[in-house]
Parts: sequence; C-alpha cells; structure tokens
Amino acid sequence: MTRSGTGLPPVDHLIWGSRDLEREIERVAEWTGVRPVPGGRHPGEGTRNAIVGLGPGMYLELLGPDPE
Repeated sequence: MTRSGTGLPPVDHLIWGSRDLEREIERVAEWTGVRPVPGGRHPGEGTRNAIVGLGPGMYLELLGPDPE
C-alpha cells in the first residue's frame, strides 16, 4: 500500500529518541495531556519504549536506553 500518488509507503509511526525514557514520558504527558503507555524492551538492542496513539494505525514511539 502507498500514499496516494506518492509511491511512498504510509507512515505508521514516528520515533522520538531520548536518553531518559521516564523523563520523556512525563514531558509528553505534560505537553499533550496524554500519558504514553510503556511498550516493552528490545532484547539485544539495549532499548525500551513507550507508545502513544496518534490516530487509526498511527502512533508515537518514545525510545530510550534500557537500564537493565
């Protein structure tokens, strides 16, 4: 599936990287009034994430280091 007329695939998510995931969760919650939900860890990658929905089939992924 592509975006109409562009030949590009649709965007399903945006990634927001941070050195401190907990702090970014708080910042996004303060800015938007919507609290990102902890997503999970990425084994072998050293990262973890939190997710906030942006609409049908779209989300913002907050990504940060996994302290474990």
